[in-house]
Amino acid sequence: SISSSSSSFSLLLSTMILPKLKKGVDEWHPKFDPVPIHAWLHPWLPWLEKEMEELYPVIRYKIGVALAEWHPSDPSALNIISPWAKVFN
Repeated sequence: SISSSSSSFSLLLSTMILPKLKKGVDEWHPKFDPVPIHAWLHPWLPWLEKEMEELYPVIRYKIGVALAEWHPSDPSALNIISPWAKVFN
């Protein structure tokens, strides 16, 4: 049935996908990781938007640390923060 499929999908997301995303966020370093975090997190927003809110404080903190070390002549800061503008609002 549709409701059991939906429930199975929700269970899969919460028990398999979300923990992997949390681990990825914990291991992510905005200055050194070649793949931007939004590239692998944002595709999950349609299904885990509310659940992913618990990841945002860690993401904000790590972006803040990276920006503290950022030099104004480096344009990469905009690339790091602009994908999050609508998500964090």
